[in-house]
Amino acid sequence: MHPWYDEYRYDSFEDSGSAAAHYREGEYHPMLEHNLADIHRTWELGEVIREYTPSKDISSKKL
Repeated sequence: MHPWYDEYRYDSFEDSGSAAAHYREGEYHPMLEHNLADIHRTWELGEVIREYTPSKDISSKKL
C-alpha cells in the first residue's frame, strides 16, 4: 500500500451514493469532505502514475 493512503481517510462515506443522499437532505459538510477526499485521491493517483510511467508517455489526452 502506498504511504499516502492513510492520510486521506477522513472520507465519511463508503461510496458516492451515500454522499449524494446527504446532499439531497441538505447535509453539505459531509458531502464536501467526501469531495475533498476524492480530489486528494485523484491527485495522489496522478503522483503514482508519474512515479511508474515515463514522462514522455503522460499527457492530458492520454489520461
